Amino acid sequence: MSALHVLCFCVLLSASHGYENDDDDALAMPTTEEQIVALRSQVRVAEMDAEPLRQRYVDMKQQQRAVDDGFIWQGKAAKAMEPAVREAEQQWRAAEYEVELLRKQMKPLYGVVSVQHLAEHRQRIHQSFTAAVDMAQNHMWWDMILGGGRADSFEEVLMRMAMSFCMGLTFGYVIGLVSFILTAPFVIYEYCSSILDVPGALGMWLVGIALFLAPAIALYYSCRVASDYRHKYRENMHTRTSIRYRQ
Repeated sequence: MSALHVLCFCVLLSASHGYENDDDDALAMPTTEEQIVALRSQVRVAEMDAEPLRQRYVDMKQQQRAVDDGFIWQGKAAKAMEPAVREAEQQWRAAEYEVELLRKQMKPLYGVVSVQHLAEHRQRIHQSFTAAVDMAQNHMWWDMILGGGRADSFEEVLMRMAMSFCMGLTFGYVIGLVSFILTAPFVIYEYCSSILDVPGALGMWLVGIALFLAPAIALYYSCRVASDYRHKYRENMHTRTSIRYRQ
């Protein structure tokens, strides 16, 4: 009977020791908020380490340009500084890469449905829209330089500028939309932590596309209004010309 008591005591002792270890592991596991705070502090430290390297590279690049006396190719002094400039750039790029790795580690902690994820989508949409506006402006000015002299009046010139801008903006916006649709899943994947995030990822992908399409819809209707106004203006000008010719 005493042997049975000793056996039971050993089993209970080992079980209680296992529970204590589990409790210690649970207490030692940091929460999601604590992990985010720790990674944010690491990101700040990494950014502070990368800033002097970036400034060093910029200063060396400016010194290289200052001593460059070549017309087409680099001069001897600038070419001699090229290895040092390249090494400074590699050190800065490596530090920036460490910062990006830390930021990527934070994304699964934020989650798919988060303010940070939506802010990244908004930033990418803003960059695409800015690129589309730049493309539209270039298209408008080149169209005016090459074909603006064929306009009959100043109002016709303004209408031509508006139509050229709308066409360039539409073309640039379509390119940005296609790029966003194809690349957004890779950005969303960085915020996923498990297979359970797939429904939320699909929802955020559709939300991003909807946000991207909202200005495009407004642009489409504005281009239609401008086109209808231009068509009516040409009909009025044609009617006035016909009446003057008859008189």
